[in-house]
Amino acid sequence: MVNWQSKLILRQPLIQSYLHQFFNNNLYFYLDPEVINNSGLLGYLYGLESKPVNLINLARKSGLSQDATLIVSHESLLGNSGLQQIGGNSYFYGIFRKSAKRLRLLLPEADIHVIFYIRRQDEFLESMYLELLATVNTDYTFNKFISIQEPTRLSWLRVITDLEDVFGADHVQVALFDDIRSGAPTFIANFMRRIGITVSPDTIPDLGKQRPSLSRGAYYLANMAMRSGMPIKYRRKLNDFLRSRWTNKTHKSANLLSCEHRYGLLSSCKPDNSVLFNKYFPDLDIALWHS
Repeated sequence: MVNWQSKLILRQPLIQSYLHQFFNNNLYFYLDPEVINNSGLLGYLYGLESKPVNLINLARKSGLSQDATLIVSHESLLGNSGLQQIGGNSYFYGIFRKSAKRLRLLLPEADIHVIFYIRRQDEFLESMYLELLATVNTDYTFNKFISIQEPTRLSWLRVITDLEDVFGADHVQVALFDDIRSGAPTFIANFMRRIGITVSPDTIPDLGKQRPSLSRGAYYLANMAMRSGMPIKYRRKLNDFLRSRWTNKTHKSANLLSCEHRYGLLSSCKPDNSVLFNKYFPDLDIALWHS
């Protein structure tokens, strides 16, 4: 077991759920996203506040020990993707480099290690739109949403390069979200291996924490409610019901992109994806991301 003193790992909520319930709480300290929000961290990252917050000091005031690993959970911590916006930031993590630099300033004494998960761009776009629709955070149709995306800017390579420039290439690990298809226990075991802890997937229970997307039928109903002008409070109630009963775990997936559009989008991303795979996943078949 590796003890990383005052190190910050950025990861996904699924991972924190497992660490919180099944692993040594003395090794990890959990900083809830709401604590981050209330501290003004996200406001600072987005340039809304002039006074920075020292995350380590904040965590220690809440009980972080000197030799603990600090794991921060927030999908938007390094900059919301901005894909639902119209304009210059309508691409993968439009303010990413800026936010990464500010995060570095917030952690002057921390040895930051980042584990960054990526997934196929077409699946990412569909998943993000379905999440926006389900949480009533967009009034765009999917066609409108997809029309404002610039395929040449949907590059994970740019995001990873920004991370390496800010934190150092030896402080950045890239992982595939696709690993979740092998099940949460295997996914978690692979994550633990990345931070120096060996654990067998057989010893990890399946919590079923993966958040499913709206199914095809649920998408049509949520889309109809949006187009009808239904008040937001009723749309939220409808969508809560759809997310509890009509997900892609029990019903047919939405598959919003046509075959032609999917092929074109992946083809535009292929050069950067190939570079990324050659560097980080040389033994995997890049064709899995272009079929």
